Amino acid sequence: MTTKDNKGKYRKRPPARRAAMVRKRSGREMMSLGVLTEPFPNGERFFIVLRFDERRPTEVEFETHLVHGSKPDAVVITATYGNLTRLRDAYLRAGVENAKEIYGGFRGTGFAPPSFFPRGDFLKDEKGDLLFVTAPDEDRPWETKPYPHPGKLLQYYRKRNATEDLSGFVNARLYFWKTRKKVPGGVAYENTGLLEPFDTGERFSFGIYNGRVSDLLKRGASKPLPD
Repeated sequence: MTTKDNKGKYRKRPPARRAAMVRKRSGREMMSLGVLTEPFPNGERFFIVLRFDERRPTEVEFETHLVHGSKPDAVVITATYGNLTRLRDAYLRAGVENAKEIYGGFRGTGFAPPSFFPRGDFLKDEKGDLLFVTAPDEDRPWETKPYPHPGKLLQYYRKRNATEDLSGFVNARLYFWKTRKKVPGGVAYENTGLLEPFDTGERFSFGIYNGRVSDLLKRGASKPLPD
């Protein structure tokens, strides 16, 4: 089986597995690390190249590649435990979608069903990258415990060269995972993520940001995260 890389070339196998490597690019340091996943329940496997850029210390890039014999239909990049930072606002082109508006009637102890947002709903930063951003709806969330940092932390996904079928998604919880303790203030997003048809060599980025959404769109520097 051959697969196409992000330069349009075909290869018989994914990039060689390797330990962390640090290289200089355009005067900055970048670290890359190759990871081979365990088989998913359907038997599919991925080889993922992780990249860390010193200019964006709280962001990681994922580059996905097929493993011989795998034929996935789609790739999902997702982050969990949004309840801990009480993510309730999803920032979209048409405005903000709050978790209480989408899931206000949810009363279960498990996961609320996912809600999807098409590519056309995404924000764009000043360089044209698409961003799917979620954030707390509280001005000073760290004043209500539990909360992990003394800062208002956003989560975001960054995607360049996205297909028309790209979508973002959220689900929600009213109770913290595996507890009977309610999330302070009510239902909040738990998982956030991106979904897109699989094409080997595709790149996605995930990051956290200690600042305003408007600054993130201007690619402003994030405030340092507390230890």
